[in-house]
Amino acid sequence: YFKHSAPHISLFKFLFPIIQNSVCCQYSNLFSSTLQNNRTMGNLLGSPITEKETHTGWTPDGKLQYGVSSMQGWRIHMEDAHICQPFLYAEAPQESQSNNNCRNLNSQTSDMSIKKQKNDEESTTVKSNAVTPSSQWTQIPVPNHSLYAVFDGHGGSFAAEYAGRNFCRVLSRTTHFIQYAHHIKKDTATMTPSEQAQHRTEGLSYLEESLNNAFIELDREIYQHVYGESSTVKDSNQIYGENYEHEEVTQLQAIMEKENSHSQTNSASSEND
Repeated sequence: YFKHSAPHISLFKFLFPIIQNSVCCQYSNLFSSTLQNNRTMGNLLGSPITEKETHTGWTPDGKLQYGVSSMQGWRIHMEDAHICQPFLYAEAPQESQSNNNCRNLNSQTSDMSIKKQKNDEESTTVKSNAVTPSSQWTQIPVPNHSLYAVFDGHGGSFAAEYAGRNFCRVLSRTTHFIQYAHHIKKDTATMTPSEQAQHRTEGLSYLEESLNNAFIELDREIYQHVYGESSTVKDSNQIYGENYEHEEVTQLQAIMEKENSHSQTNSASSEND
């Protein structure tokens, strides 16, 4: 087209440098924006730290082995976090505990005319409320489920580390995850194929909603910590699974003991060789 049209050739020769300069400016702006993002995302080291921290493990049924490896790289400190949770359970609030709290509140506010008696009642209330976090919740097993996640920090580690420590707790207490824990207990053996398909669809819906709600709640908790309202967050940084008593934990301990014994045997054999 340009070969047979001299006016268009002239126009092209005139416009090409302008287009070229415009493209170069756009790339220059993009490069500058990238550098600016790097500066806002945190300072960088002169050389990367390449030492790696690696952890491995198994699920309680021994069918799935997992591994995670992290490296600090160019950042001045590690900004990422992860979750390798080989078993899961939901936590439903105990109604009896709520009723006890109401009774304690009523006893605290009674007989307000006598100061000594009021102080004694407040002391009794504090003692009766001083229960471990696990006693306020009913743990509902979610067998054959595990959770693995990586949280990528950008210019800081707080959000990633908080998510790594608290996401399982937040997820386990969402309404839809509690519903999912009850949902998977249903016996599907007597269901028709269409009913089984519907059951799976409902289960996935519960999981999807529980994950969505957990991310929103986790974001709210991080906001509260950042703006000095952390006292309103219950059980923050509580270790998930620490007080969990279920056969899955016993199975997992047996697998890890066997794995450690096997590793020690291989290490001893290598030293003898």
